[in-house]
Amino acid sequence: PLKYTASSTQVVHLNISDLSGRMIQKNDFVAKPGVNDLRTNLSGSLPTGTYIANLFNGSERFSVQFIKQ
Repeated sequence: PLKYTASSTQVVHLNISDLSGRMIQKNDFVAKPGVNDLRTNLSGSLPTGTYIANLFNGSERFSVQFIKQ
């Protein structure tokens, strides 16, 4: 899971794309104040490779690169 810390209740958009920019998955979560575990099911549909997870909460954007083995 991705850990996300929210200062208030807010909607968080999680987009996962491959390195060519192709969108693999989109998810929306409601984050509560404090640390949240954002979970998405990628196990069966995601081939081995490097991906980028983009989080957007309406005012800030965060990105993290990860490798699926």
